[in-house]
Amino acid sequence: MNTSLPAESAVSIQARRMPSVAMPSLQDLLRFERVLADLSAQFITLAPDRVEGEIEVALRAIVEVLDLDRCTISRFRADDGTYGHSYSWVRPGLSPASVGDLTQKYPWVIARILSGDGVVVSSLDELPAEAHVDRASFQRTCVRSHVSVPLNVGGHVDGALSFATIRHEHAWPADLLVRLRLVAEIFGNALARKGTQEKLEELLGFERLLADIAATLVPLTTGAVDDAIVLGLKRLAAFFDLDRTTLWALEFDDAGLRPTHCWSADATRELPNLNAVTMPWMFATIRANEHVRIGRVDALPIEAETEKVTLMALGTRSVLMVPLSVGGAVIGALSLATIRRVRDWPQEFVPRIRLVGEVLAAAVRAEHDRAALTHMTRVSVLGQLSASIAHQLNQPLTAILTNAETAQRMLARDPVDMTELRDICDDIVSENHRAAEVIVRLRALFKRNELRVQRVGLNELIRETIDLLRTELVLQQVKLTTALAPALPDVNGDRVQLQQVLLNLIVNAAEALNANVGKQRLLCVHTEATDAGARVCVIDNGPGIDEGKLKHVFDPFWSTKPGGMGIGLAICRSILVAHGGGLTAANNVGGGASFCAMLPARS
Repeated sequence: MNTSLPAESAVSIQARRMPSVAMPSLQDLLRFERVLADLSAQFITLAPDRVEGEIEVALRAIVEVLDLDRCTISRFRADDGTYGHSYSWVRPGLSPASVGDLTQKYPWVIARILSGDGVVVSSLDELPAEAHVDRASFQRTCVRSHVSVPLNVGGHVDGALSFATIRHEHAWPADLLVRLRLVAEIFGNALARKGTQEKLEELLGFERLLADIAATLVPLTTGAVDDAIVLGLKRLAAFFDLDRTTLWALEFDDAGLRPTHCWSADATRELPNLNAVTMPWMFATIRANEHVRIGRVDALPIEAETEKVTLMALGTRSVLMVPLSVGGAVIGALSLATIRRVRDWPQEFVPRIRLVGEVLAAAVRAEHDRAALTHMTRVSVLGQLSASIAHQLNQPLTAILTNAETAQRMLARDPVDMTELRDICDDIVSENHRAAEVIVRLRALFKRNELRVQRVGLNELIRETIDLLRTELVLQQVKLTTALAPALPDVNGDRVQLQQVLLNLIVNAAEALNANVGKQRLLCVHTEATDAGARVCVIDNGPGIDEGKLKHVFDPFWSTKPGGMGIGLAICRSILVAHGGGLTAANNVGGGASFCAMLPARS
């Protein structure tokens, strides 16, 4: 028996040979004709956002007017390769349509739909032997007659419009099939418009997401970028329904890619570095500035066997990885992965993801450059303090030498005063610890470290900083006093960065006092508790700052000093803002200037 959509004469013969098979009456066909006319008029102007609801209504109307039992629209899903029902209506009390993926339940029917032939079955006895799996599936859902018309959406077969009877067998005359094809065409056009609208909305949504991520990253200060990048990765994962998004950086020795930022729904899994050992095929592809698209990890080719093992161990089912490059040279990558399900990665997806990756990578590079500039400025300031640094080290070293020489003389005596010798040894140990502390503090200032937030006592940090600067201030004939509030709250912050701010402010104030020719040079460091936390002010009695220039003192690369780089105060303010505080500058009523740093109290 021919199970394709038949010619009219074939159906007529079929119906005469099968008197037990129900035929649609002339009245049914006329009523269906009216329904069809209404559908055609309605769907041609239907707004895309109303398509789903109206399809459900239309399916019910068709089933009822033709005295059928069930109607479904099934579609192929490109993202995971499955085939299932998107819309369905069944008469109350009758068996519903199969749920889930239908590819294993109806392989013969699906093959005919993909070929464009469709399926017409008035009785399950008409099914050929090769459709035995489909027959069993029909029987499980009590289907006695079935017709599937290919559904064309956007110029290709996207699924099928199917009708079934459960209460009795049903014939499918050619004139009815022609009309069912027309219904499929109406639905296909409506779904195509809906798909186009959804793609447009997704594209616009993606553009908004990209703009939001970029806008979030641009104004950030040192230390805040990492969290913002992870948040951006999380938003990217939410937008595309992903399970893991990762930003990778190429190692300096070109030995591999390491994950620098990652958001994962399963935060317990740690990603390994991607290199020629762990994932050679993927690494070689990315190094060649080409993207990697893996729809199904379990279907990777033999040359990617290592990747298959590694990715499956991570629970990964699908991956898209795009290289990020500057001037044609690969500097990193952005990867997207799914764990809950497999999915397809359309080619048009790739440039969008590359764009997101470039925005995130640019933020990482900017953060790296800011950190390098901050470190350079700190080292530059320390370079100006060579006399103070030498004095800081010379004091304990001189004490150690003096005590050691005294101990030598004592050992030449007979008898040796062991009590005094022990005291001298204790002094040597104490001075050694003092020298070691100076070296540790200096190493911390010279070394470029990651941001380390800890509890910081500001008064203690100020005393430590003044000790480092004392000799330099004496050489510049600056008299420094302090007015430190005894109940000053501690703050959370990076000790080295906060000390850099103090160094900059005090050194700048001391340099401003060079203008005090024939006048006493006074500098005061003042602290006070505020409602929000603590304020530290560095106050001098110098010439002050020209009112027209005062608003520019924190601008990058703007300086009042000849040959000045103009980045010290800008960096100081960015450090304080990153700590949740701020920095202000003002002229004093009696002359000179005050720079005040505000920091929130430790929570």
